Amino acid sequence: MKQILLCTDGSLYSQVAYEYAAWLALRIDLKIEILYVT
Repeated sequence: MKQILLCTDGSLYSQVAYEYAAWLALRIDLKIEILYVT
């Protein structure tokens, strides 16, 4: 795995996803791609 695709709608609940993705990316040395969905 080389990257994480983080799909977000900008809601308050997505804040947890941001934090987890950042933690995982730093831990495993991955790139994060963010996709904003509505």
